Amino acid sequence: MPQEHTFLLDLPDVLEALGLNVWVANGYEYGQGDYLWTNPHTGVGSYDEKPFGYMVHHSAGSSATPPPSDTSKAGAWIGLLRDGKLYQEGGGVPTINLASAGPALISSGYGYRPAAWDYTFEQRRAPAKAEGSDGDTALNRYSFNMETVHRGDGTTLDPGVFDHVVGLGIALQQMCELSEMTLGHRSWTTRKIDPYWNNDPNCIIDVQNRVADGGVMDPKCPWSSGSDYPACSMHYTPPTDKTLGRGDGEAQGQCHVPDSQHAAVDWAFSSNRFRAGNSYRYDYTTVLTEGREMVFEYRDAT
Repeated sequence: MPQEHTFLLDLPDVLEALGLNVWVANGYEYGQGDYLWTNPHTGVGSYDEKPFGYMVHHSAGSSATPPPSDTSKAGAWIGLLRDGKLYQEGGGVPTINLASAGPALISSGYGYRPAAWDYTFEQRRAPAKAEGSDGDTALNRYSFNMETVHRGDGTTLDPGVFDHVVGLGIALQQMCELSEMTLGHRSWTTRKIDPYWNNDPNCIIDVQNRVADGGVMDPKCPWSSGSDYPACSMHYTPPTDKTLGRGDGEAQGQCHVPDSQHAAVDWAFSSNRFRAGNSYRYDYTTVLTEGREMVFEYRDAT
């Protein structure tokens, strides 16, 4: 009988508490092979140990991925869930597919040891790009590996998928009681370029910033239509003329700006998604419409 990797058994519940969509693969609790999470400071592994890093990848090669339960490449896959598969684009629900509570059999591979041992495992932020050549150390048993369903060609990453990439990092840091766990595959080895989306080879820095900031989507988004404010993953997209109105968003089945500017502003600040002077995500734009100042979430669709 396979033995459970116990530390991450509650990860699905932690993710759902953060308002994220989760799909748990069959056999998640048993892992993918003989690797054990291993403490990088002692070299001792066990079924009760935790991961000490969170490595972000892009899947490359294809914009669609089969159900991750059919693969052994990563601990989790994140993409747009549609018809039983995860996609980069074309619609769907941003979803984290948890494939393994234990280390992935393949994913991070060999790399530049100081990137992890001098940075990540010392709770210091890893550089966006590896600073040296590969050694003889593989990172699989130390770092949780996540594959983002993306071609890795610099094209746009769906904003909801980005929120889930960030949310998984936040959940892992909360559970592991560590900081600066996040690094890219490119942080670990010069052989790789991932993650590479939004035309930014250093896009891992955006992920690191958001994970460190602790900001994820509120599961009860007050911009959703309906009195119960249901959870939403499709967010208001401003029309090209930058005017605001309920009709534009509702026609697309997306969230809309509420009537009350105060509700929008209060929620933006309370959920840490808008901060004066901080524009690295371009999340909020203040505009004047119908004589009222309102805040809406801005997603650049280009």
